[in-house]
Amino acid sequence: MPVTVRLGSRAQPSLLSLNYDTLAGIAPYLHGRDALHLALCCKELSELALPRVSAVAECSSPAQLRDLCAYMLSGPRRPVRYLEDLSINYTTFAGEAGARSEDGDESESEEEQDEYWDFSQAHLVRDLLLRATALRRLKLDRLNPLLQERPEIGAALCALPRLVSAGFSTVSEHTFGLVANLTRGLRRLRLAYPGDEDTAMEDDDTDSHTMAPLLDLLAPLQQLHTLEIAEFDPWPEPMPERAPRFPALRILSMQDVASAALPLVDLCPNLSKLDLLVDEEKVENAIPPLVAGAGRAWGSGELTELKLASLREALLVRNRLQAVDRVQITVDAFPISRRGQASIRALLDLLAAASPISLALPVEVGATPMAFWSEVPALAPRLRILSLKIDIAAIAEENVAWLDNVPDALRPLPLVYLHLDLPKTRFLLFRFPFAPDAEHNAREVRRRAAAAKRIDERRGASVAALPQRLVAAIPTLRFLVITDAGPNPANLTGRGEDDDTMAQGRSGVPCEPGPRRQWRVVGEGDTRRLRELSSVEGEAVRALAEEMNVGALSTI
Repeated sequence: MPVTVRLGSRAQPSLLSLNYDTLAGIAPYLHGRDALHLALCCKELSELALPRVSAVAECSSPAQLRDLCAYMLSGPRRPVRYLEDLSINYTTFAGEAGARSEDGDESESEEEQDEYWDFSQAHLVRDLLLRATALRRLKLDRLNPLLQERPEIGAALCALPRLVSAGFSTVSEHTFGLVANLTRGLRRLRLAYPGDEDTAMEDDDTDSHTMAPLLDLLAPLQQLHTLEIAEFDPWPEPMPERAPRFPALRILSMQDVASAALPLVDLCPNLSKLDLLVDEEKVENAIPPLVAGAGRAWGSGELTELKLASLREALLVRNRLQAVDRVQITVDAFPISRRGQASIRALLDLLAAASPISLALPVEVGATPMAFWSEVPALAPRLRILSLKIDIAAIAEENVAWLDNVPDALRPLPLVYLHLDLPKTRFLLFRFPFAPDAEHNAREVRRRAAAAKRIDERRGASVAALPQRLVAAIPTLRFLVITDAGPNPANLTGRGEDDDTMAQGRSGVPCEPGPRRQWRVVGEGDTRRLRELSSVEGEAVRALAEEMNVGALSTI
């Protein structure tokens, strides 16, 4: 019989008024203290919640690893048998020098290199994995040095029958030989080769990157849905003639890789999402015909989302694309000026190849109008959804009205949904260490301070006028979103900041978004006006834009 509790004069149903199936559906979302609190309510709930107390574990220090093993492997019932999600972070293996670095002490002598990492507790990792037979998700950092310390960890990893998601860092070709028999039911895999922070652990094994050992590891994993690879710098070589194909792979992410790694994409015929960041220092390890040459389009028409870190990657992939529904440039903004013409050309070539429905990119604007948008409708006729992160190109007097040209620039686009993200104006630094003399320095400070103040004083009026000006400029627009971080108080008050502040973000300020306002365009012709949306309405519209449901956005 359902149990109720009384609060005042109103009877409220208790948790036990829910049926067993509903409670069983709730329990998998709980772990740790939350699951323990539920288990302590009553006997009926304890049967569902107690196994979830030890279902999730994360380890970030040597002491935590010892405590985790002591708890998980103790007692007759051994809580490790309920463990489903385990993360062992790289700080778990910090030695004395590494611990000091984590505490903020960056001083380190050459003699301390050997003390930076300590893998003497690798046997504890082995013991956990050997008994965690219910494990479904695993994140294990520093895999190669762990295997060098305890090779049997490889066999323990291959004996996890329920594993569906695994992430390993500091992998190498030596690693792959010891974990060659991972469960074939694996659906998600992340492999990170040694990065800059791993220099103390580099050796001949970790420094060697070739394609064949990676393909040998992946070949049996024919149910793999998502693959993430980082810091992969293979020597340029033709793809093996009998390279395996991965028809089940739908999402591929390659971060900080050499362009010579891109032929891996050819092995994924049904790819739907590709995320790419090419490391500039690794670009020389490329064979242009393999990367940018003609060939079958990636994804065979299934590729729906392309995420690039910058337009440098666009130059590498544009010849291997056909229609892609969503294109996103995530990191580097490009200037709308004479010095940005190469980037603009690369963007137009990318749009011509992909013809996306949705486009997101960062730009830097100043006094120069964004005239290139007039070419976009012919190159990308499907474009209906646009998200722009617009930053000021430079703190200069000629850029005072940097936002005023935006509506006219976007006029040629038949957009249905437009999102403008306006970061806080960058800080003006009032120190010029290379100035020829103090008088020149003072003049330059006054000139730039005056420009910064005028820019931010004008910004408020420009942003206030933007919504209605955009509606007038784009007749097809149905929804408008503006995220405005506002003017920078340091510029308005004439107070400069130091280099530590500049280090917080690309524009010298913390990268926090400003308040978001969302509107629906109502009416027709000259009567078109803006009606502000509630947060619930705005979230529903944002979801439609994320789904690229142009039909619904055009008719609701």
